[in-house]
Amino acid sequence: MRGTTVLSSLRPAHYVALPFVVLGGVLLFEQGRWLWHRSHRVRAIERRWEYVNGQLLEMDAVENAGQLVEEAGLEPADAEETRKAVALSRAPNVGFWKQKLYTSLHFAGRFVNPFLEWRDKNATNVWEYLRWQLTRNNRNGVPKDQKELEANLPVVQPNWELLRTFHDQQVSVHDLNASWVTVPSANSTSPTTPTTVQPSMTVTWFGQSTCLVQMDGYNILTDPIFSSRTIGNWLGPKRLRPPPCQVSDLPPIDIVLVSHDHYDHLDRAVVKELGNDVTWYVPLGLKEWFNTHGVTNVIELDWWQEHTHTTPSRTSTATTSLMIAGAPIQHWSGRHFFDVNRSLWASFVVKGPTASFFHCGDTGYCSVFKEIGARYGPITLAALPIGAYEPRWFLRHQHVDPDEACQIHEDLNASYSLGVHWGTFMMSDEHYMDPPKHLQESRIRRNLPGGSVFTSDIGETVCVPK
Repeated sequence: MRGTTVLSSLRPAHYVALPFVVLGGVLLFEQGRWLWHRSHRVRAIERRWEYVNGQLLEMDAVENAGQLVEEAGLEPADAEETRKAVALSRAPNVGFWKQKLYTSLHFAGRFVNPFLEWRDKNATNVWEYLRWQLTRNNRNGVPKDQKELEANLPVVQPNWELLRTFHDQQVSVHDLNASWVTVPSANSTSPTTPTTVQPSMTVTWFGQSTCLVQMDGYNILTDPIFSSRTIGNWLGPKRLRPPPCQVSDLPPIDIVLVSHDHYDHLDRAVVKELGNDVTWYVPLGLKEWFNTHGVTNVIELDWWQEHTHTTPSRTSTATTSLMIAGAPIQHWSGRHFFDVNRSLWASFVVKGPTASFFHCGDTGYCSVFKEIGARYGPITLAALPIGAYEPRWFLRHQHVDPDEACQIHEDLNASYSLGVHWGTFMMSDEHYMDPPKHLQESRIRRNLPGGSVFTSDIGETVCVPK
């Protein structure tokens, strides 16, 4: 009776407000859960670093003790045990323990960045996010004049005939058109039309972090998004320039690498279109999302986990295999507020008989890239993010700036690096043309060879020489 009285006293305005009250309560609960998770996982990370650093210090002590005994010409009390201890302390095992610092960490149902450099400044930190939004100094400078925008961000139509036959024929300079270029020369900041062409691989950038990479007989697609907005064609930031093609225009794809599940790196429409016709490589925990969309040809990789891809290429007669490894990056995951960090985030190293490729995805800078370079370098070509980095106080932990991208290039011991993740969706505060400009300034300041770090036009195919 009392319940009936309460319901009868509610007015229409109360019913309108009810969903907002419920949503606010859920958001507060999630924020509280996130704050609890953060306070506990910080200590878990510190314990890991203390333990691994202790192992490294112990190895150093054993090694030094063995050297001192040997230099003194003395016979140790237990020679066999000392020899074993010294052997255990040497380079391969030191590398193993250093790598343990960068293994993925799963805590209380969520993946965690195990890096001491990491700070939780992302969409889950509602207060910091609101601070950014309320104090934004947006200086994107995107022109309202469409012709000016087209001149600054040209879209080139790829040469589909050459892309589809690249693996099966020797590319001749006479076959090339304006969309086929080589890496920049020492006197240029952008790719140039070649005089001779002997490419070991090609890369075609379609915007954001979406690239078509051709190497060792395989066509590889990275972080695919072809929609006009970040969330399908109806929600989120709009593309500055349209993609140069649709998925159906691409040559047959063998492999798709997905670094994480953010909307600007994983387009559901592309997943449904490519389906099980390709092999998807994803970080831990993301396979379930693909399965719910009917896609089962999915291989999950943890950080440092390697997989030999032996499926024959559909684009050539090549029978070569590729080694594909997941590698650490400093970022986060989540399609919405309630699934944050339920799946891992990862970069990928692809090594073939004649070339190697590094797909970074999104990342903040940390020392892990030196470890990736030590294990898998040198890298023929790396696709590195150079945009969405301002303001630094909020975004530096999850997105590198152009100078940090050059540092990653050096850490990886890469021959060439293509700057991606810029000029597509404006989701930060830097000027829309700053990323390529600052990338070249950093390359010059660091005395990197001309053409080693570069950007390309959308749709342009860059030939990487042998």
